[in-house]
Amino acid sequence: MARILGLEEGKKLDTTVIDLRYNNQKLGKPLINRTRAVALGLMTFEELDNVTQTAMRINELLKQKFEEVGIILVDMKLEFGRAADGKLILSDEISPDRCRLWDKTTGEKLDKDRFRHDEGSITEAYEKVYDALNQNLCEK
Repeated sequence: MARILGLEEGKKLDTTVIDLRYNNQKLGKPLINRTRAVALGLMTFEELDNVTQTAMRINELLKQKFEEVGIILVDMKLEFGRAADGKLILSDEISPDRCRLWDKTTGEKLDKDRFRHDEGSITEAYEKVYDALNQNLCEK
């Protein structure tokens, strides 16, 4: 979002932003809005409301958990799809690979951007995230 809208990287926004993307590789996963999602038959407005509420709840839970261990959840990607029975479900994992995570104290990137910007090992970053979460669990 920073790149697309010309915002300073790391700028904290006053509200959580949810972008909808049409998961079509040939089209480059374009951004769509609520009415386009419904017009394309991807979801109903009720399902969109449920997806939004679910995404917001996941975001809040993860922000709190990462905050406890000194990590900032900058953003994340959630993918929803349909199960064989047609039910709308969270259809992809929630992992550091789907999140932008920064060390709260140092600002060090603990995600794939390290690789993209030649700032260090992804494995090392993911191990830091794992160690922080694991230590927090062991303390409880």
